[in-house]
Amino acid sequence: MSLLTIVQNAADEVGVAQPSSVIGSTDPTSIQMLALCNRHGRHLVERYDWSILTKEATFSTLAAESQGTVLAKAADFHHYINDTMYNRTTNRNILGPYTAAQWQREKANSLASNIDTYFRIRGGLIIFIPNPTASQTVAFEYATNRWADTTGGGANKASMTIDTDVAEFDEELMTLGVIWRFLKAKGLDYSEPFRDHELALQRALARDGGKPRLNLAGGVPIDPTNMNFPDGSWSFT
Repeated sequence: MSLLTIVQNAADEVGVAQPSSVIGSTDPTSIQMLALCNRHGRHLVERYDWSILTKEATFSTLAAESQGTVLAKAADFHHYINDTMYNRTTNRNILGPYTAAQWQREKANSLASNIDTYFRIRGGLIIFIPNPTASQTVAFEYATNRWADTTGGGANKASMTIDTDVAEFDEELMTLGVIWRFLKAKGLDYSEPFRDHELALQRALARDGGKPRLNLAGGVPIDPTNMNFPDGSWSFT
């Protein structure tokens, strides 16, 4: 389902006029629904480890603590998929990502004879302890921030920017997301479409085989500002 169709269907549900186009429109409702659609797409990326958005990155190790930036290895990186960092040269998993407290505790210990390797993402860098041997192959999986598609060849955009863009997520899920967010923004009762959205989300997740991301704050929906991200200053589009 295209951006235009999502917005048109949402407009029908909330009782406003269908737009003939979204991108380039000066109509306040169309502008708002475009913003809400893109916001909801980003929210869904945050909320689950969707298999359709999961990708793999590999890199060659440096004989140093810092292995370089995450974005140098995966330009579309959004978040790390837990328990997927492996050294393919040694056939051993790399443990982490460590918290700041865990990292500092290990740094205070003598790690010269430690057979395990630990990692952390800090300030956008992947860092290892102890320092690995150079030129080993490491692989990990991550969620891409690109959830929209223009070409039909898979997710390649981090937002919808033309009327014919499609989302990699279930079309009903996207439409319901726009509906409840629009009603909420207008100060109207959005409990029923929100409940329908949560049911559609669980169905989509069951079909996808993905896993929910941990939210220590509790509550539904999960607020991305309460997510447990690796240390660093991240700016996701």
